[in-house]
Amino acid sequence: MYREASLRQQLIRGPHSPSYFRVNGVVRNFDEWYRAFDVGPDHQLYLPPEQRIRIW
Repeated sequence: MYREASLRQQLIRGPHSPSYFRVNGVVRNFDEWYRAFDVGPDHQLYLPPEQRIRIW
């Protein structure tokens, strides 16, 4: 967890997004992650398929 002031400074000055988003924000978009870890709608990190990012 970050304090609000610390998080704000990291977002303004740092080259990287907060660690939570670097990991959880990415895996939530991979269908393989849902299958590998049996993640379903009842899990906190679940993202409905229609909201997942598709690049290709």
